[in-house]
Amino acid sequence: MTNIELLCAAARDFYRFGWMPGTAGNLSVRSEDGESCLVSISGRHKGRLVAADFVNVPIAADDFSAIEPRPSAETAVHNAIYRRVADAGAVLHAHCPYVALLSHRTSSITLHDYENIKGLGVWDRDAVEVPVVPNHREIPRLADAVGARIDAGVEVPGVFVAAHGLYAWGRDVDEAQRHIESFEYLCRLAWEERA
Repeated sequence: MTNIELLCAAARDFYRFGWMPGTAGNLSVRSEDGESCLVSISGRHKGRLVAADFVNVPIAADDFSAIEPRPSAETAVHNAIYRRVADAGAVLHAHCPYVALLSHRTSSITLHDYENIKGLGVWDRDAVEVPVVPNHREIPRLADAVGARIDAGVEVPGVFVAAHGLYAWGRDVDEAQRHIESFEYLCRLAWEERA
């Protein structure tokens, strides 16, 4: 499968799981030259994405107003991640319910003692800290917040947005999808343990 086909398949999965309802969420993959990414365009139903629903955006860009069709409103966050994580080949943003519940009113979450931490690529310890940033309505502020948390150091391939969802990355689409699914599974276990 091509990268675009993999992104479309991931979006269909996430839509079925209830993590990308309607037009919620966005997905991207870094181009082979590393200078741009293909990102989902704004306002598309994530359960029915096709190749034409992605647009090429320079990773160095901060202004997307001249790009048609209009890329996702959260493209700046994808670019902030690509600029900081050299081996990020794909970035996925989903509205996972247990991530949203667990990340409400906190600046970080510790996930511990669950086997599926290995799904995040963590093999040498039993606990990880996941950073949580506030959910800024102004996307440049959200991109800056995500970027600042990455700059401060992250143990895992993702950043949660409080009461909203998460951004996760991987070397390719498959790895980024595995990270999203692992984060949500771990958060569900943590939430149910609290209950």
